[in-house]
Amino acid sequence: MPAEITGLLKESSERGPGSNRRAQAAFAPLLHALHVYLRQQEGTDRYERWQIAIQRDERHKSFDAARIGHEEAVQASRAYRGALTSAIKKKLADVAAEFDRLDRAHGGYGATLQYEEPSPPADPTEAWSWKVTPMWRRAEGRRHIPYDRRANTAQIDDRAIKLVCAAAAASGTGRPLVLVLDELGRNLGKQHRREAVALLGQIGRDSGITVVGALQDDMETYAIDACGQYVKLRRSSDSSPYNEQPVVVGYDEHTPRVELLRAWLTGNEYCEPA
Repeated sequence: MPAEITGLLKESSERGPGSNRRAQAAFAPLLHALHVYLRQQEGTDRYERWQIAIQRDERHKSFDAARIGHEEAVQASRAYRGALTSAIKKKLADVAAEFDRLDRAHGGYGATLQYEEPSPPADPTEAWSWKVTPMWRRAEGRRHIPYDRRANTAQIDDRAIKLVCAAAAASGTGRPLVLVLDELGRNLGKQHRREAVALLGQIGRDSGITVVGALQDDMETYAIDACGQYVKLRRSSDSSPYNEQPVVVGYDEHTPRVELLRAWLTGNEYCEPA
């Protein structure tokens, strides 16, 4: 508020002798001062309204552009999620088909994978988890039963080996693959051990997958018959900090390559056991 208007208001509001006269005398100057002030404010308000209108129009344009961008992003996200969902389903179907084939080819009655498409998370940074349940038939013509019902440890291990092999065989990457398995056949019986090792050997030959498995001594006879190379690590006692010289049993249908390996070993002071 201008000082002139403040002073006139104070003067016209003072009480005491002659207050009416002072108020009447200050009325005309106060009215003029207010008129001038309001005209000035009118120009300022008009300018500010013009600026607000410009900013509002720019904000509306920015909002419309953001809304269009958001809609395009949503459509792209849906398309990407749809393609990703189809790829996941296709991969699971391929693994399930290979799982079923391997199970039937090696003593089983058929196997599959059960899954449901989960709802995508509202936050794209959250994990989109898929729950997949391996299932197989316990007898010919029976329905598939989940792995954790009516199954012993040997059955679970047997199907676990087949499922891992099925996933590797169905990968379809076109690149060399290495499958590493630990404690192979630890809960399997004699026949299942032989089938498990034979299955891994067959998978390696058919799919070009290099299978590396760690196993106990009682699996030695099965491994030597089925694999291309067997390495036995030996230790004389638990108190010895070093292992003994490993025993390597290998098979290669190409005799010249074996002779080259023999020449290389003997040239490096390797002595064949008597």
